[in-house]
This record gives sequence, C-alpha cells and structure tokens, in this order.
Amino acid sequence: MIVLPLVFPALLAAMLMVFAVASRELVTSLLLSPAGTQTVAVFIWRQFEQGSVGQGMAMASLTLLTGLVLMLTALALMQRRTRG
Repeated sequence: MIVLPLVFPALLAAMLMVFAVASRELVTSLLLSPAGTQTVAVFIWRQFEQGSVGQGMAMASLTLLTGLVLMLTALALMQRRTRG
C-alpha cells in the first residue's frame, strides 16, 4: 500500500516525541502508577532518593543512550527515505 511510505516520517516523529515526553514525566508516574509498577524515571528518582547515586547515574546514562540511539536511527531512516 502506498499510504504507509508516505506517512512513515510523520509516524516516526510522533513516536519519538511521545517517547521524549513520557521519559521525563516523573510527577505523573509517581502519582498515578499502581503499586508494584515502576517506570524508568521513577526508578532513577528512587535510586537518588535512597542514596544509590551510582545506580541512578548508570540507569540515567542508559536511558539517555537509548534515546540517542533511537533518534539517530530515526534520522538515518528519514534521510534514506528522502534520498531514495
């Protein structure tokens, strides 16, 4: 179908924007998450709160690296689509 290749860049951009917003939304996660459920942002925050700075920094670094890899992959896919 021809529609998917046309909307793919917009879909990819929307997914990245949702990922960026969701990864920084700590307050909502703290207030609305059910017991036993933990998002990455809440885990990082709790590590710093409990004094496990090393674990918090390691998880924050992995989160940043994951976001960077996702954005670079999306950029490469979009550039390939515009060239070809």
